[in-house]
Amino acid sequence: MKRLVSILLVVTFLFALAACGASGGASPTPTAASGASAAPSATPAAVTYVVGTSGSFAPFCFTDTDGTLTGYDVEVLRAVDERLEDVSFTFKTFDFDGLFLGLDGGSIDFITHQLGKNAERESKYLYANEPLGFTSMSIATRAEDTDINNVKDLEGRSILITATGVPNTWLTKYNEETAETPVVLEYYEGDWVQGMQLVVSGSSDATAAPAVNIDTAIKDMGLAVRRAPDPLYTVDVFFIYAKTHTALRDRIDAVLKELKADGTLSAISRQFLGDDYTSLT
Repeated sequence: MKRLVSILLVVTFLFALAACGASGGASPTPTAASGASAAPSATPAAVTYVVGTSGSFAPFCFTDTDGTLTGYDVEVLRAVDERLEDVSFTFKTFDFDGLFLGLDGGSIDFITHQLGKNAERESKYLYANEPLGFTSMSIATRAEDTDINNVKDLEGRSILITATGVPNTWLTKYNEETAETPVVLEYYEGDWVQGMQLVVSGSSDATAAPAVNIDTAIKDMGLAVRRAPDPLYTVDVFFIYAKTHTALRDRIDAVLKELKADGTLSAISRQFLGDDYTSLT
């Protein structure tokens, strides 16, 4: 009987020892299900990308009276910024030629400046797939010149354009392939407003400028110009990236689609451009 009791005591002791060993060893590694005992994960810092633009290209990108950079292009990117938690944008302003020098030199990551596509740029840079909006390139004449309504009416007359702009390419092709009498192409250096001021002074019959800029010059600056009803052409405009930024391009494209779908892009366009210039379709 004593032998049986001794055996039972030994067995009980061994079970107790095994239980202590299971609970007294190293604690298991915490997991997300461990609640307060789990170590908090660090939030990664946002990656900052430098955007090249202009401080004097109203109403797309300009510095307001408070010294704040704003405009359609700028505010669209700020809306994109709000939806990408791990991405941040900072803006750097240049004159137009400096934008591409900055992209080539690596001081900026991408450009926003209402830029359409052309073969030379597409060979060197990475275009967005999703348009930022569109530009309606139009004819500005003196207010009293109501007989110029389209490019056909310009044949045999003069138009002021910049040598490096898309209107030069488009009108040169028109003269070569379509015109019965060539449009006389005259060149100047300056912005849209300077071109319109030269037309008002009588230097040329017309100039080419985005419809938005012509309307702004009439409404806000009181320039005595008129926008011809038929545009020269209408094209989508895009962000242009350094070739290495495919992943960034794709992420911004996706957010632009969201902003179009929920009406945010349209609201920004109406605020700065006076109408919805977000989609050609």
